[in-house]
Amino acid sequence: MSDEIKQQIKAVHAWLDKHVRVFDEPEAVTLSDFSVNWDEFSGNFRVTLDNVELPTKLRFGLETSGETKFHLPMFHSPLGAPSSYSALDLTPKTLAAIKLGLHQAIPRVMAAGSNKVTGQNIAFDTPARLRISPEELKSAMARIIQDYRMTVALKDVK
Repeated sequence: MSDEIKQQIKAVHAWLDKHVRVFDEPEAVTLSDFSVNWDEFSGNFRVTLDNVELPTKLRFGLETSGETKFHLPMFHSPLGAPSSYSALDLTPKTLAAIKLGLHQAIPRVMAAGSNKVTGQNIAFDTPARLRISPEELKSAMARIIQDYRMTVALKDVK
């Protein structure tokens, strides 16, 4: 590896040390302030670790499995490095608690592929509204209102 590349790597690591926000593991994670596009099962939400609110909302979207997945904010190509890095450093258990809370808040829809029960073939672009029962969708929409909050204690996360 050339000295120039070594210096670039060193500079990127120094930049990341300065700019990535590191959070200790909390006792509880609270999800709130949801904004949901129910046609696509995507949107964003706020996360609070004990009493510390993350600086930006986290985005979420639908996976082919039918579950939602959240995304941490990213730094793209800092200092011209051909890579992306998370802007937040959260413990694995904290990430698991956020995932658990999100899955409790946003119901799973039928996964892409052939549904063994109904025989229905679900494409990834099949609208989410057609991949969940109307009753489940209505219940989720009624639950996720302006003041909805979901708290997960990390002691309950495996």
